[in-house]
Amino acid sequence: MSDAAERCPFCSAPAPVIWVHGQGQCAFCGINREPGCDGAPEEPLAGVPTLITPRLILRPSAASAEHLPPGYGSWRIHAAEAADVPVGEVTVAPRSARAAEIELSFRIDLVARGQGFAREAAEAAIDHAERRLGVTELTAFTHPDHRAPARILARLGFAAEGRRVLQSGEQVVVWRRRSLR
Repeated sequence: MSDAAERCPFCSAPAPVIWVHGQGQCAFCGINREPGCDGAPEEPLAGVPTLITPRLILRPSAASAEHLPPGYGSWRIHAAEAADVPVGEVTVAPRSARAAEIELSFRIDLVARGQGFAREAAEAAIDHAERRLGVTELTAFTHPDHRAPARILARLGFAAEGRRVLQSGEQVVVWRRRSLR
């Protein structure tokens, strides 16, 4: 942010700008911002920020972070050219209050599959988790018969570590990614 006194044009509150992949957006109202200097300061997270990629806008889900530490939560995935209709969701959150595992999960609606949205949204969520939250390891789970999410996770640097039976009795493949930073 080039001016510490900059205010949100809608609510007049000081407007921290969240910078992702060189693009900025007001953390309060979601207005796109132009970089005013070579480096934008990282503001402390008060909630779940909006994330922006070249083709997607990831908006926080309404109740995504009520019970989670700041910065963790779920985002609705919107294609930039049709930003009013979500095409899926991506989540980065602790697996449970007792577990130290941080889980990445994603889903894409049938009509939007095959366009790379899941991978692009997951990359933005991973970048946020590693850069802003300091996460060094992420876990993901897939159904053993679901090959598409497994391919996406492998491309994102996850490695399959075997199977686990969840409390619900469902068997899943466990994937783990250690930070590359």
